[in-house]
Amino acid sequence: VTNIGLKGSSSDCNVNPKGEVASEFVALSKLKNLKGLSLDNCPRFNDAALKKLLRLQALRAITIRDCPITPKSVATFNQFPHLEFLELSTAGWSKADILALKRLHFSVRIKDASERRRKKVTKMYVEDGIPKSSIDP
Repeated sequence: VTNIGLKGSSSDCNVNPKGEVASEFVALSKLKNLKGLSLDNCPRFNDAALKKLLRLQALRAITIRDCPITPKSVATFNQFPHLEFLELSTAGWSKADILALKRLHFSVRIKDASERRRKKVTKMYVEDGIPKSSIDP
């Protein structure tokens, strides 16, 4: 597996009240040859979960949309040695934080939450070993 995408729903996964890293992200951190990662609306993917992914030394592209990543993670992104591209939703970030993000050593695309139409994932399931979801229009 060289590329993987995860899509969640805030009704499907509640934030761990103890602040622990969700088990799916610990498992994901073991995919040493992963080159591309896309996370969309994963409320449990936070700053601590991102730090767990530093084990993914081959990672070249990350897309993170509507996940609770804060400006504290700017330094973490800079620790991925082969990262070439980052797309990130930055709702609630200050202009100074966004500027710091843009100064990193790789290409950064900022996504404002208002730029995309939200769709609600109503069901996530696996069919023939492939993660799938049904989406409300």
